Amino acid sequence: MIETTTTVADIVSTASLGLRVLAGSGGLDRTVLWAHVCELAEPTESLGPGEILMTVGVSIPTSPDAQVQFIQRLDDAGLAGVILGDQAMLPPISPEMLQAGNDRSFPILISPATGFFSAIARHVASANSSSRIEEVSKLGKLYHLAASTGDDASAFLDKAAVLLRVELQILDATTQLEILSSSTSQQPSAASAVRQRSYPLNGLQPATLLLREHPGEELESLILTSLLKILEVLVDRMLDRAGNRQEASAKLMSALLNGFGGQVGLQASRFLGVQNQSTDFVVAAFPRDAAAVVARAVAIKRIPALVGTGRSTELALIPVEAIPDFRGLIEMLGVSVGVSSTFFDYVDTRSASDEATRVLTANHGLQNWAEYEGTTISVLARSHREASSIVNGVLGPLTKSDPRTDELRETLFTFLRNDRRWADTAGELAVHRQTVAYRLKSIQDLIGVDLSRTADIASLWIAYQAWMLLNPKYQAPGVGRADA
Repeated sequence: MIETTTTVADIVSTASLGLRVLAGSGGLDRTVLWAHVCELAEPTESLGPGEILMTVGVSIPTSPDAQVQFIQRLDDAGLAGVILGDQAMLPPISPEMLQAGNDRSFPILISPATGFFSAIARHVASANSSSRIEEVSKLGKLYHLAASTGDDASAFLDKAAVLLRVELQILDATTQLEILSSSTSQQPSAASAVRQRSYPLNGLQPATLLLREHPGEELESLILTSLLKILEVLVDRMLDRAGNRQEASAKLMSALLNGFGGQVGLQASRFLGVQNQSTDFVVAAFPRDAAAVVARAVAIKRIPALVGTGRSTELALIPVEAIPDFRGLIEMLGVSVGVSSTFFDYVDTRSASDEATRVLTANHGLQNWAEYEGTTISVLARSHREASSIVNGVLGPLTKSDPRTDELRETLFTFLRNDRRWADTAGELAVHRQTVAYRLKSIQDLIGVDLSRTADIASLWIAYQAWMLLNPKYQAPGVGRADA
């Protein structure tokens, strides 16, 4: 392989130059951009990073302490090293100066004569000229790849990794999820065989590049800078599309939660890629504080799910075929979710979200993935027609609309929603417990049920769910609407 940079080690290994290492052998891998003769008292005023100082000793102080400070200044200025001419005017080199070179891995070399200085300068210039030609050629190929692959960031990453002989991986700064990785990254190299560095991609959508380089094949700074700029553009485009998908997802979920069917259902099916009209769904509820991360992660990974905000939790509507992918993502993010039973009609989304929220609340974070255990929602009411039949058959006179009936019906629903807890029911309705007892007695007399019987309670619960299906904009007391 042709080296793309000249190092101090390359110069030392050129036998015709006759150089010897006095100190700082730990820095022989430093890149040398230029070799320059300078006899000023302060060489750093004329030389800078990557350059190597050649001197017959005029600029070198004589005292040990001053020599140590001299080496420190050269190193702090980023010089690649110093080459001393073996001349009579060269002051004695103190052990302290050599120790400073060793401590800082700053190469201190000695040349047999000053006549070799010109040979060293020509050698560095020639070597770097060859490497620049190769670097420019490789840079041209990199930009050609960017143009030919267009918006296909994955294709660019794979081809760039092969061209540059590196491994590339890009992480989203918000979720720390992998956005892209080159195919070479799928088979990680041995840790001892690669060096990993990370670089921020400072586009409009922040991300991080993980770069793995093989020994002797580190990227030149010009190529690395160009690679970062290209990736910033590609990642911005990718994450912009993910953001648009996230926004569309939230709007569709809000519409379904608020009972808009018909055209919204068709749009949801297109968004989710649902072809089969008999596809089953579930709703997953998760805490508010995980909203941004989950929604962004789902959009980045293009998991077919609608993610949006419910009354008290965040929600995701998921086709059953996508559950493994969604669950894997949730477990990776460390988020706890409650999952509803299955249903097949979008109009059941509101009821399923309530069910999922109850599962999440009852789980208390004990399980990462807690599923509803009971009758599926799709069995309770498979259509508006069936829901209407259930409501009329069970609730009977309670379906009327007048102030007194509305009050009794609301008391029953609140009682059921609070798992028949009298105190909670009275608190939610802001009435006395005796008032709750009176109203429940009136309900039993009106529709002929016994609230102490399990069978009657089950029937009433199913009727309540069916009522919710038929009245998606129904608002319980003290509870905001789904889009609030």
